[in-house]
Amino acid sequence: MDLLLALDPLLVWATFVRALGVGLVIALGGWWFSLTALAGSRGLTPQRTMLRIAWRNYGVRALWYHPSIFWINALPLPDAVADWLLTSACAGGVALGALLVVGGAPAVGLSTPVCIAAAWVLLASIDSGAAALMFPWDSLLLELTFLAAWLPPLHPLLTTETVAALGTALSSKEGVVGGVRSWASASLAAYDAGITALPTPLHAAMFQYLVVRVLIGFGKMKFLGSVWKVRAARASATLRVCATPACHA
Repeated sequence: MDLLLALDPLLVWATFVRALGVGLVIALGGWWFSLTALAGSRGLTPQRTMLRIAWRNYGVRALWYHPSIFWINALPLPDAVADWLLTSACAGGVALGALLVVGGAPAVGLSTPVCIAAAWVLLASIDSGAAALMFPWDSLLLELTFLAAWLPPLHPLLTTETVAALGTALSSKEGVVGGVRSWASASLAAYDAGITALPTPLHAAMFQYLVVRVLIGFGKMKFLGSVWKVRAARASATLRVCATPACHA
């Protein structure tokens, strides 16, 4: 217990954000290989067909019932392009998770809060417009990502100075391996691995509440889609779809 109390809170929160980045790489990396098989044009539940039926039944309200960036696939695009958009979104999520591990890239506008928010949009889009995140770990990652998007940013490892130093190291007489090794040692020695500021007590309490919910067995609750009105609307849409001849074609 004394060892835990001695830990630097700034470093603990930074480690949490980096661990979240690893989780996003694993989760969205898995969807990268399976999303097309589930929701692609020839998948088990083609998301293009589902979104078009939702639009036919609800009109503009369908955007509220199924908020997703994949509504673009409801347009008359070639199947190959629609499937490519699904896999590209997952690949982008993997890249965002990798950026979290190194503290983001604020020089190009991708600080860690921006990376986390973009990853949450991708997860929410998969959940509402492609394939439902029905497993507990997927649901928890969706909610955890939303909460983490409001955390202060991390100190970036890849800054303009460190990238310039890497270019110099690669052109040194030590060779590529030796140059990268020297650059990594110097960069890590001068790197501040902590978060820039601590979250507010209320924000920290929201993470604690999530942990308590997991411990007492309410981990399957989702941030998105947990409102009973949305669930009722989706159930109604299913009944309407199955009442059409297309459902039995």
